[in-house]
Amino acid sequence: MNAMKTPLFLVVLSILLMSGTCRKDESCPDEAHPGLTISNQSNTRIRFQFYWNYPDTAIGDYNPKNDGTDGLSPGERFTRGAGPRSCWESVFAAGRMEWIYIFNADTVERLDWNLVRQTGRGLLERRQLDLSYLKQNNFTITYQ
Repeated sequence: MNAMKTPLFLVVLSILLMSGTCRKDESCPDEAHPGLTISNQSNTRIRFQFYWNYPDTAIGDYNPKNDGTDGLSPGERFTRGAGPRSCWESVFAAGRMEWIYIFNADTVERLDWNLVRQTGRGLLERRQLDLSYLKQNNFTITYQ
């Protein structure tokens, strides 16, 4: 009876392993970029947020101080993934453009978020992103 369980166990295990195989987004090229790096080369600790509301330039609802990190200190880098089985080429396909907003971390941590949104205090830079920009910069956004 034990001999019967082993083959059944292997069949079930094989099915589970095959069903968990990742299928890559078909719009991702072979040399796709699953990660996008933000590099802080300034003397200021920063926080950043992608706001997917292009062409609107308003600061979005989401406060970057709530991202679960301590922000990026001078000289630090952070790599953000495009999502499961995806790539940044797919995210920015068909001419899509988005914004990355870079904030002074100390300011956004000290002030009420509605004040930051209304006045722009703490906003250091708003940078437009598209696939051409990312390719030209090797999928790295550098704040200096």
